[in-house]
Amino acid sequence: MLRILYGLIVLLGTVFGVAVAFQVPKDVLDDIPGFAGYSQPQLLLAILLGGLGYLVTATLSWELERWFEKQLPRLRMKDIVWGSVGLVCGVTVAALALVPLYLFASANPIRQALEVSSLYQTASVLLPPFLMIFFGYLGMVLFLKKQPDASDLFSGGQWLGEGSRPKVLDTSVILDGRILDLLKSGIVEGPLVVPQFVLGEMQYISDAQDQHKRQRGRRGFEILEGLKALKGIAVSFAPDTCPQLPEVDAKLLHVTREMKAVLFTNDMNLHKLARLQELPCVNLHEVSNALRPVILPGEELEIQIVKKGKEARQGVGYLNDGTMIVVENGASYLGSSQRVAVTSVLQTSAGRMIFARVDSVRPSVMVDHPVPGSQPRE
Repeated sequence: MLRILYGLIVLLGTVFGVAVAFQVPKDVLDDIPGFAGYSQPQLLLAILLGGLGYLVTATLSWELERWFEKQLPRLRMKDIVWGSVGLVCGVTVAALALVPLYLFASANPIRQALEVSSLYQTASVLLPPFLMIFFGYLGMVLFLKKQPDASDLFSGGQWLGEGSRPKVLDTSVILDGRILDLLKSGIVEGPLVVPQFVLGEMQYISDAQDQHKRQRGRRGFEILEGLKALKGIAVSFAPDTCPQLPEVDAKLLHVTREMKAVLFTNDMNLHKLARLQELPCVNLHEVSNALRPVILPGEELEIQIVKKGKEARQGVGYLNDGTMIVVENGASYLGSSQRVAVTSVLQTSAGRMIFARVDSVRPSVMVDHPVPGSQPRE
């Protein structure tokens, strides 16, 4: 389809050059060196201008194709919609502006005066497409720049709003895998963008010598397949538009800025860097911590003490969400299920740690299979 469009553009450029050539009077060409002596100087000019029109439109079409293929993955649907609306409005304004001009030029005194000039017919051919191109471009730019205000006019800023912003995924989020569960739950909406350099980084991890890294890399590709299989979620693989940037983090920030997207990452340093540059960024570790239930000092929990702590007589257990609980004097209850009272909660950037002590009122419940290496209570 695009090839047909580009062919039509080249054809129109060639025909336009030929049409302009035949609008130039023969007596004018006879006075120009190089055209004098030819019986059909307009034909020679038509060949020259037609060839020039072909070369110009062919070059522009080729550049337009390259630009379109480069920009398409980064275009949001609302940009396409509002750009098209602006283009149509601009062309309509140009057409309406031409009506009074034609009516004015059609009046007998004005028409007779204009027909004396040899440039009248040329201007009548060049002016309409020039005005349509100018006003069409102006309308498209204005609607793209002012699309938030235009959206407010129709639906209070809710139509095609922030929920439709692209989400750029980095390597850490894909390897983590929780993004797939978030998308399944409906909390996060697409479209999703995975840059090509992220795929290259995942391929490098998949080909690593370390078996653990290879497994993580292959799991990342399985996560991508799962994302593509989700209904209603568009996953695109954007080309590397910034090869001059050596660092992957710099590339991710560049892509996020250019696409006006939201960056999803598990990298704390990248998250801080994005916030410093005022780029929207989501850290899945922070999301996970925010979704964990709130536990306050004084609450009682039922946990199984599975190992000894770093300090003497400390025991360690875990909640279902993976939160570690350090139990004071819990080493003697290793392998048993205990009711503990929370004494304090420590929140860090890496997660949450809970400190507790054994509730001595309630007797312990031993598990059927004690943890190997555990010591019986004295």
